[in-house]
Amino acid sequence: MWSDEEKKELIRLLQKVKADGGYWPDEATTRAAHGAISHWAADFIVLRDNPHGSDKEILLTVYDGGAEKHHGMWHVPGGYNRWDESIQETVSRVAKRELGVDAHYEGVLGADKWEAGEHQYGRPLSLYMKCELAEPIHESDTLKFFPLERLPENMVSAHKRFISRAL
Repeated sequence: MWSDEEKKELIRLLQKVKADGGYWPDEATTRAAHGAISHWAADFIVLRDNPHGSDKEILLTVYDGGAEKHHGMWHVPGGYNRWDESIQETVSRVAKRELGVDAHYEGVLGADKWEAGEHQYGRPLSLYMKCELAEPIHESDTLKFFPLERLPENMVSAHKRFISRAL
């Protein structure tokens, strides 16, 4: 249980964060907050027709973000919303960072709360969003399309679960 002094100190610190532009100041603070407050992430579902078959393919990237547990694993590209962003602003910012191109939000395909222990910071909420890329991307060793029925073994479990259940 938090004391009244601790609650007042938290409020003071959050007001300071807001005055600094509203962004968590460092990774440690983000991790601490993540364990106490549910955050939502825009995860991009980018599909295309398979040029070598009749199935659809999904764009995946190799994870290299702050959650060390998932480093080197394939995942649905995405990232967390900032408190002052619209969905489209989050999608644009994160797509430019993760994919090198802008993306346009077309709608939410579904939501999935991560299971206990799946994410090292807490239990985020992934909003899986159908997105269209603003321009073509060039596939690489860390960014490529996979057939929906042949996803890589080394993949973030929450993302694999959503794809197999919803797509």
